[in-house]
Parts: sequence; structure tokens; C-alpha cells
Amino acid sequence: MVLEWMHWTPGTAAVIAFIFGVLIASAILDSRRRSYPRKGFLPIPTTRGDRIFLSAVLTILIGIIWLLTPFPFYLSIIPAVAVMVIVLKWG
Repeated sequence: MVLEWMHWTPGTAAVIAFIFGVLIASAILDSRRRSYPRKGFLPIPTTRGDRIFLSAVLTILIGIIWLLTPFPFYLSIIPAVAVMVIVLKWG
């Protein structure tokens, strides 16, 4: 099998499916309603795609930083989702 080198878990599959789902939903939404740059609390005007990218990068960064703490990794979901919602809605 081609992917034998990678250890697939239900969590890994869920994250990959979520990322593809967000990308597909973003493409469909952008084809129906065009996204124009707007200024939120971020210091630059951003489109919907920019905010999705920034929230994904921040979520990954939170996960990496969380690995350095003694807390269980599944608790990183709380701040990651909070940051994602804040950036997508008001960023």
C-alpha cells in the first residue's frame, strides 16, 4: 500500500477531512458570493480566504506550542477553535 509509512488514526482523518471540507466550502461560497477585502481588527485588509489561511496557521501554531505544556493535547482544541472563530468573524 502506498500510505503504509503514515500512521492514520481517526483524529488524523478527521483533521484532513475538516481541512478539505473548509476548502471546498470556501470555494463554493466564493463562487456564489464574492469576497471583498475588509478591515477588521487585523492591521491589513483581508478577504475570506486570507482569514481562513491565517486561522489555520494560528491553529497549527497553538497546537505546536501546546505540545510544550504539560496539559493533555486534546485540550488545545478549546483555544484553537476560539482563535479560529475570532479571526474568521472579526479579523
